[in-house]
Amino acid sequence: GVTRDAGEPRPATVADRVLWVSLAACGSVVLLAITNQLCQDVAVFPFLWILPLSLYLVTFIIAFDRDAWYLRIVWLPALAVSLGLAVHLMYEEFTAETSTLLYQVFVYSFALFACCMVCHGELARSRSAARELTTFYLYVALGGALGGVFVNLVAPAAFDGYWELHVGFVATVLLVGVCVARDAAWMEKIGGRGLFAAVWALPVIALSALLVTQIQGGRENSIHVSRGFFGVLYVDEFDPGGPRHERHLYHGKIRHGLQRMIGPMERRPTAYYGVDSGAGVAIRQHPKRSGDTASPLNIGVVGMGIGTLSTYGLPGDSLRYYE
Repeated sequence: GVTRDAGEPRPATVADRVLWVSLAACGSVVLLAITNQLCQDVAVFPFLWILPLSLYLVTFIIAFDRDAWYLRIVWLPALAVSLGLAVHLMYEEFTAETSTLLYQVFVYSFALFACCMVCHGELARSRSAARELTTFYLYVALGGALGGVFVNLVAPAAFDGYWELHVGFVATVLLVGVCVARDAAWMEKIGGRGLFAAVWALPVIALSALLVTQIQGGRENSIHVSRGFFGVLYVDEFDPGGPRHERHLYHGKIRHGLQRMIGPMERRPTAYYGVDSGAGVAIRQHPKRSGDTASPLNIGVVGMGIGTLSTYGLPGDSLRYYE
């Protein structure tokens, strides 16, 4: 590979340019994918997006400030640990197990920092001679833009979930392997590219298998999935045809709706608007509902909930929905 500490770098090749674009794009994909994960699934918190963006920029500063800051013997193990923690956290997405908010933010931030540090560290190691630096940074900018195009335009059309994060993790491990394999000095220490490729293929395959299994496991009960600007909505069906046949509406890990599908239970109000909720108590205990004769109610609903609240209706009731 092209390294600054190996004398005067040779002129950049097509393979060098492709690698520059790929590393920059991979860092951009991981940044945007983890930002979406944090800000839509973990916590809808004002200005939380500043944290991943700051970490991303800090990795650029560290990697390009001095070659000594990026040591593979330090950052490759950090990458392995961070991805292990992140994958374990991703497996919680479709289970009842839930880690604390601070822990989730820490793990995803750690994974972002490690991935971007590795991508940008390898970029810094492979940058071209001084006379070609303008071209080098042009390719870096192109890679960052392509990463943004992938996450914001391609992924929503191609995936029904936030699978670009999975792609970013696998691509990071794969690209690091390519960078190490191009380093002649490291290959002499390890024993050749063939042996290294065989060994490095194991974590790539293992990570890919874990992430594919996570996707399949999270969708095994889903009967409908829809991805839009505000995130991913999916409907899960449980015990179809059985005594506890139910359908749940989820946004990320949050259940926003529940309908029982058996007989008279179909119209029983549930979730946010159940009989013991504020809306349920207000309607059932309203003075017009008491006594021997119940008078009709005129009810205005602002926002969601009209479907469930309509189940409280009696003949003559009027329910209006306002956007």
